[in-house]
Amino acid sequence: GTAGPSPGPSAATMDGALQQLAGLLEQTVSPNAESVKGATRQLESAETTAGFARYLLQILQHAQAPPHVKLAGAIYFKNYVRRKWDIPAGEGGVPPEDRAVIKQHLLTLMLSVEKKLKHQLGAALELIADSDFPAEWPNLLTELVQHSESSSAATRLGAMETAHSIFKKYRVAQRCDDLLRELQYVLKTFQVCHLKSFQAVCQTIQAGQFANEEDLKTHVELLIASCQVFYSLNIVDIPEHFEDNRAAYFTGFLHFLTFNNEALKTKSDVPGPLEQLKAVICENLTLYATKYQEEFEPCVKGCVQTIFELLVGLDNSEKYDYLATSSMNFLGCAGATSWQAAENPFIVEGTLQKICEQVVLRNIQLRDNDLELFTDNPQEFVRRDAEGADQDTRRKCAMDLVKSLAKLYEAQVTPLLAGYAQALMAQNKDERSKDACIFLVTAMAARGATRARGVSVTNNLVPIVDFFSQHVAPELQGDVNSRPLARAASLKFFTMFRSQIPPAVAGPLIPLICGHVRTNNAVVHTYACNCIERLLAVQEMTPQGPKRRLDLAPVKDVLVATVGPIIQITVAGGVGIPQNEYSMQCVMRIFQSLNEGATSIAIPTIQQLAAVMQAVSRNPINPLFNHYAFEAIATAVKVAVPAQVDAAEQHLIPLCAMLLEQQVTDFMPYAFQILGLLLDGSTTVKPIFMQLFSRILTPELWKFQANIPGLARLIGAYFHKHVQIREPLMGSIEQILARVQFVLQMRRLESTAFDMINAMFSRLPFELYQKFFPTLVTVLLQKLQAKKSAALSQSIAHSFSLFTHIHKDLVLPQVVESVQAGLFLNIVQYVWLPGLSAMRSPAEKKVGALGLAKLLGAPQVASNATVVVLCVEAFGHLLGLVSANGKDVGGEEEEDGVVGGQEFEVSFAKLANTDVAALDPLAAVPDVLVAVRALLKPHIPRLQAAAQAKAELAQVVTVLAS
Repeated sequence: GTAGPSPGPSAATMDGALQQLAGLLEQTVSPNAESVKGATRQLESAETTAGFARYLLQILQHAQAPPHVKLAGAIYFKNYVRRKWDIPAGEGGVPPEDRAVIKQHLLTLMLSVEKKLKHQLGAALELIADSDFPAEWPNLLTELVQHSESSSAATRLGAMETAHSIFKKYRVAQRCDDLLRELQYVLKTFQVCHLKSFQAVCQTIQAGQFANEEDLKTHVELLIASCQVFYSLNIVDIPEHFEDNRAAYFTGFLHFLTFNNEALKTKSDVPGPLEQLKAVICENLTLYATKYQEEFEPCVKGCVQTIFELLVGLDNSEKYDYLATSSMNFLGCAGATSWQAAENPFIVEGTLQKICEQVVLRNIQLRDNDLELFTDNPQEFVRRDAEGADQDTRRKCAMDLVKSLAKLYEAQVTPLLAGYAQALMAQNKDERSKDACIFLVTAMAARGATRARGVSVTNNLVPIVDFFSQHVAPELQGDVNSRPLARAASLKFFTMFRSQIPPAVAGPLIPLICGHVRTNNAVVHTYACNCIERLLAVQEMTPQGPKRRLDLAPVKDVLVATVGPIIQITVAGGVGIPQNEYSMQCVMRIFQSLNEGATSIAIPTIQQLAAVMQAVSRNPINPLFNHYAFEAIATAVKVAVPAQVDAAEQHLIPLCAMLLEQQVTDFMPYAFQILGLLLDGSTTVKPIFMQLFSRILTPELWKFQANIPGLARLIGAYFHKHVQIREPLMGSIEQILARVQFVLQMRRLESTAFDMINAMFSRLPFELYQKFFPTLVTVLLQKLQAKKSAALSQSIAHSFSLFTHIHKDLVLPQVVESVQAGLFLNIVQYVWLPGLSAMRSPAEKKVGALGLAKLLGAPQVASNATVVVLCVEAFGHLLGLVSANGKDVGGEEEEDGVVGGQEFEVSFAKLANTDVAALDPLAAVPDVLVAVRALLKPHIPRLQAAAQAKAELAQVVTVLAS
């Protein structure tokens, strides 16, 4: 097709191509499912045509296009950008000429359309900016500055909101030279414009002369966006311009904390513009109180007083929750900082008591609307209240405030709160008081927590075990349907303090907890499932490695008997919470913990879960449930194979075939991974796997990014079966490597490409891919040359180490030298060794150490004294023989099957339980230090000579030589 005209003033009538496109977009919102599918297929086939994106943008501004067609076009454009922008044009991505036109017109178009379309186009712009700004979109910032100076308040608002969406990435970015350079560029262009805009909008709102309420609201929203940009531009460092103009900004902040206007008040439960404005101002003040104390100290007393008064003046309405939590977060950060006596508001007599009484005590108690949620919307209650919930609720922030105050004032705060706890305890019959008492003790006692262990640091002034035995455990006795609020609070306390309750106390309570999964209260059922799962996951470090904290032998039968009721409740649609992810996590953990102890229920569980997922596939509503249900299936399969692999396949192959046949997009990535696990566990390659082999290499499947981790996992299983499928595999190696190269070009899926490379290295005989090996090495080196990064260096170091360890001959040096003479030593010194030093996980370090030991046999390495010294340093890090200047402090232990946090994209949901320990290429090396010593024996004199200069390195060589 020919390229369409670039977006510009709308034509009076639509030409044929535009009309056809508008018709297809209209069909995508048709109630007829077949029409939707047909239109979507036609649109997808047109996507690679040059001009497609331009036609889409023209529809959005065409006078004759109906509003619903424009909205369909905006949504399609956003999804098109999400799917295609990261893919190179030659591989089916957005053509170069369309990229240029999109970037030329998108911002102006977005600022000119109605709100619904603006939201969709803004999301697309954010995706493009995340990938291309600033290097490949240098004029975006200049355009933003121009629009920020527009005479239209709506345009200025759009420009500032766009700036916020682009700059908010700095809030989570890792500090590095590239980031600092980018910020310097942004500040140079935008900081003066930002200050002018902030001052102008402050003055306009204070003057109060608006044509109507909508105009006032637009200006307040502009001030909100301006405050959000302030946060993003100050998060990494305090820029000189902002420091010089601190007074102007802080004067505005403090004025609007006390600003009120009747026209801005709302009757709904959603925060209005006034509440949002005050909340983002609190966030800015929190940033300065946390990071820039010296600059903030002169203001701290006034800010604490103002925000305290603001906070105690708020009622319990949900619309004030965001403002209340932001205010408590500020008080917590200010309270955890040591200020000079003259400026410190927390040492003023009565301040701590007022905060404890009027802020903490008031906000830890459940409100009437919380109790309504507990009964009528348990899913939302759990989302807000469960351990590890990432939502800032008033209760959670009150708890965090107590923790913060305790850093400097524990001796003063603990007795105050203990008195309130005693008073609440005296009202034990009232469930609400019991819940508040347990929550208050949690706030007093918890000082630090990890995902794996729960509360790990405690307040020594609180007798946790005594409180648990006397006031929490008794609530878990008796009828599981009685006192649900107190039971839920008690289960949550047990879950949070699981590492502090001695095994002798915790172990015998497991049958009681298991009994609670049969309750008819959804929150209690959910917290019981969560409690079981978390208790089973806790490990303790021993000289022999991590070991489960609880002895499960006495409760094995109880745990096995608990799986059935959980599955039955799930089949019945859940108790109040359909598709409950906590139930599935619990089933997953029981199988993972009991292993062969759960063999008797593995196949029945697989059969029931396969039926559940077949039903859910028609209407999947909870990505986390889907994820953990497939994790539970994977753990049950690992228990069932190889003894019962045929029975597992009988239930799962039809499910996976159906999901792939019907193209259930949310579930296809999981189907590929489950099939990979089944293929690994099978002794033969059944006909269905032979039929599937050619299909999984078709480019169409790989264009849907969500499929790629699953496809990579399945290909690894085919590698494992290379003896049975040698001929088809040999004929497909070139195709497989083409897919590796395709995935390697995707920024978000780079690690999956290395998963495929590592599976090939560890599972295939070298002769099967020897012919293509130089090409693969060249592709990796070209990738490195195009965009070197720490993560890429680490991945290459890991893959090269694995290859070097596994293959008998040192092939790699010759291959790299054939690309360019002298290149191998450069790669070792500037990529491989730095990559090894960045490794953190024990599995990675093991691979790195074994590969490095063998690498010293390469003449180029052994003869270079500088590189040998670097190798000794790397051994020190990889084998834990030297501390890495604080970098090597162990984090919390890894947990199989647990998604880190709850903000993962379903599209990239990689199952943790489809890895097979028996296929670990390094399983044959039980003691890595012994193996490294054996490999290094011939090189010890050279290592000793290299390490003479540094005592620390000489110590490492002594360990390696012993």
